[in-house]
Amino acid sequence: MEPKELQFFGRVTAGVTHEMKNVLAIIKETAGLLEDLLAVNREVEFAQRDRFNRGLASVLGQVRRGVELSDRLNRFAHTPDESRARVDLQQALEDAVFLARRFARLKRIELNVGSSGNRPRLCVSPFQLQSAVFAAMECCWTRLPPGTEVVVDVVGNDNEAIVRVHATGCADDRVALTCEMTVAADWEELVLLAGSIGATVEPASSCFGVEIVLVNV
Repeated sequence: MEPKELQFFGRVTAGVTHEMKNVLAIIKETAGLLEDLLAVNREVEFAQRDRFNRGLASVLGQVRRGVELSDRLNRFAHTPDESRARVDLQQALEDAVFLARRFARLKRIELNVGSSGNRPRLCVSPFQLQSAVFAAMECCWTRLPPGTEVVVDVVGNDNEAIVRVHATGCADDRVALTCEMTVAADWEELVLLAGSIGATVEPASSCFGVEIVLVNV
């Protein structure tokens, strides 16, 4: 897909996420009003009060989830806006993991984001970075047994950083899984995606996983 086509797709998606947030805001306000009415008339007894309260709590919980989904999807939709930008890698990984969790759940893989305490910011293509991170996660979860946890984190500084995608288990099978992964077509695709942002890819050294090495240029 050409950059202008990606930008068009991103603009439309970003616009829709704004409309989704407006819809969610109205639902939240309406649910809040109903909660207030129930609180004002607390002395009035009716058989379904508990069910109303539980239902409203569920609605508000889903609204919060919907707002987070809209916010993260909106940021993702804006990734094609610039061919290069200074990216907060921790934020980018948090968004990538959140948006990829459904795909991991289909494989019965638990996908989480870690934090090293620092937040490297490097100049890269935001869209291609997200594509490479997703490809790295997919390289891992397609080869892991159900129930495995995959953690994504970043270490480094504003000059050089390593994005790590690794399984917390499977230590005994690490060598065999790594050999299988590094001769597969999806590994070649990951290497090409990483190369498009000037990064290199290596198998993780101490566990099964992938490391994407990014250098600020």
